[in-house]
Amino acid sequence: MIMLLGSYFFDEDTSVFFSSFFHRIKDKTYQHRAFFYVPGNRIPQTKLYILVSKNTFSAAEGFAYDFKYLKRATIVGEKTMGAAHVANLFIVNEYFLINLPFAVPVNSITNSNWECTGVEPDIPCKAEEAVDAVYKNELDRIANSYTDEASINALGYELLLEKQYGAAIEIFLKNVKLFPNSANTYDSLGEAYMNTGNKELAIENYKKSLELDPNNDNAKKMIEQLQK
Repeated sequence: MIMLLGSYFFDEDTSVFFSSFFHRIKDKTYQHRAFFYVPGNRIPQTKLYILVSKNTFSAAEGFAYDFKYLKRATIVGEKTMGAAHVANLFIVNEYFLINLPFAVPVNSITNSNWECTGVEPDIPCKAEEAVDAVYKNELDRIANSYTDEASINALGYELLLEKQYGAAIEIFLKNVKLFPNSANTYDSLGEAYMNTGNKELAIENYKKSLELDPNNDNAKKMIEQLQK
């Protein structure tokens, strides 16, 4: 399953080596490589996050571990359980069964595995906060790809139009930090706060914009409206 799912995130290249498994009973090593063919479309350029928790174990850990060290995914959440062995049930007699490990995974890069250590997340957080952590990381990544005031502001307004007010405020705050002497950055931040109903912070930022540009008629108008 790791080979099948994992293959979708790479080009048609069987040289992608996930891990190998040493089978003690057969005294053989099996390599897990990407498939040359998969049904459906591949998504090799897609930014990939894998969410994990302290309850993530076995094959799910293997998937996260391999993708972490292949540098193909960002792991987010809690350190995983740490169960790397492969076990089967064996009949002892009519009264007893034994669950006995018989194979061990060996990562192609670390030459080790996650047994007893778990998979350490790249972005550590509580499991229930993982989705928000991914969202914030992506927002920061996109915002950091812009370096000029106008582009960052345009991104903020795109989010504002989509009614993603929290994200828009984060972007406008970044713009204010990068360009603290720009009246326009404070004006935009004031508008974002106004859309969330936070009149106090909206007025504060419109006033700051007006200090930097006394001719900002929009800021004057907004302050007047918000103070009614």
